[in-house]
Amino acid sequence: MHKKDFISILYITVLTIAALIYGFMTIPSPFMQHQISMDHRRVSDLGEIKSSIEDYYRTHNQLPQTLQELKTASAGTYQSFGIADPETKAPYEYAILNQKPPFVQLCATFTTNSQKDDPDEYDPNNYDWQSYSGDYQHPAGHFCFKLNISYYAPTPALSQTPSSITPIRMQPLKTASKSGNALY
Repeated sequence: MHKKDFISILYITVLTIAALIYGFMTIPSPFMQHQISMDHRRVSDLGEIKSSIEDYYRTHNQLPQTLQELKTASAGTYQSFGIADPETKAPYEYAILNQKPPFVQLCATFTTNSQKDDPDEYDPNNYDWQSYSGDYQHPAGHFCFKLNISYYAPTPALSQTPSSITPIRMQPLKTASKSGNALY
């Protein structure tokens, strides 16, 4: 074997090892990927809880006293959400901060820092995570979100009764013929 061939093989070997080390450092381990997925589930749960609280508030004109009351009121609807941590099974913390205007606090314990999440990443286990990820940025550990519950005031009734509305008189449509004369 020539010295030139030996150097080439050594160079390729070093580059391969460096690429493998870099790959293992940038791709999360299966354990870390599981932790990230659990945090994505927590974010999805909190987002769905907030949406359900908004629906509840519009329907009942008050905030639910507990998450269990919210879950019971939502039973049979299209919404399906968890009110407990997917890993520890401990219930998420919920507190009413203000009834009018409505503010609540939702708390969860996260295992990762969301600042490291890729916002374009698709999580096949939590497909709706991306729609909530921007509003639920969190550090690792116990974290609470103070949430303004948006609600919509009822649509005001018409100020006029149908009998007092004046109908609009329809005029015939004028169109032009090929000769340029207006037709009625």
